[in-house]
Amino acid sequence: MHIWIKKHSPPEFSFSGKPFLWISLLLCCLSFSASLQAQTRSLSLRLGPGSYARQDQIFSPFVHQDWSLANLSFQYDWGKKNDQFGAFEFGSYNPILVPSYAYGDEGDVTYPHNFTLVNLTYGFGKRLQIPKENHKLTLGGFFETDVQAATYNYGWVGNFGYLAPFSIGAWGEYQYAIDSKNQLTGKLLLPVVSLVARSPYLVNDDPFIENTYSHNGFKTFFAYLEDGHVQTWNKIQQLEMQLGYQHMLSSSWSIGGVYAFRFQHVAQPLPFISYRNTFYLQISRNFGS
Repeated sequence: MHIWIKKHSPPEFSFSGKPFLWISLLLCCLSFSASLQAQTRSLSLRLGPGSYARQDQIFSPFVHQDWSLANLSFQYDWGKKNDQFGAFEFGSYNPILVPSYAYGDEGDVTYPHNFTLVNLTYGFGKRLQIPKENHKLTLGGFFETDVQAATYNYGWVGNFGYLAPFSIGAWGEYQYAIDSKNQLTGKLLLPVVSLVARSPYLVNDDPFIENTYSHNGFKTFFAYLEDGHVQTWNKIQQLEMQLGYQHMLSSSWSIGGVYAFRFQHVAQPLPFISYRNTFYLQISRNFGS
């Protein structure tokens, strides 16, 4: 069971396991093979602060919120007749309802919760013809793996929780070139159908214990996914929006900023809702044809 007592290290969910390695390699292979014939390519690194608010009533009736500098994103864009992108996002937050305090005769200290968020996304879209040259509109579909690992600490006792929607949806991107060196971008992603794996209502029920019995992160991860169910918008609602500005320093390099907003609501087995706001500084390496 994922319950620990004082002075025992809490269980960890590792994102360095084989599932994520294989998915990352697959995205890299898709990016590399497609970019060989691509007309335009760019690799962007994003870093910046963010805020995260989350209420998961399986574990707590409270809204847990925190801000963090630990937000990182890589995105690779390429296109010729069509536009494609592959993105990796990471975020880590440590909310606590009240400041840490010592309790008990031995001076034990309360610890914050921890939420670790990892996203991998691949999108494919068709560039639409627009009369004005300084406007570009792309519409298409995407696939996203969204894995969230949570550790809830309650004094001497703690619980591990997870939420992992694997989603297919529609996305659109609009680009407006102010002039030859400055550009504005708006992007919207709307998941439609998701395979949702989530912590059980009783947190540590019999199937959950069976899933963790192997003590193997690879087997445990896929055991969690096997307990997932396909859900649509009547049970899970998700939305992601990005607004960006880019300034060309040269033909190869550009800098800018991106604001990203993500909303998530899951109805079963108990309500879950979260809001995430991230402000990224971005540097991009642009490649020619």
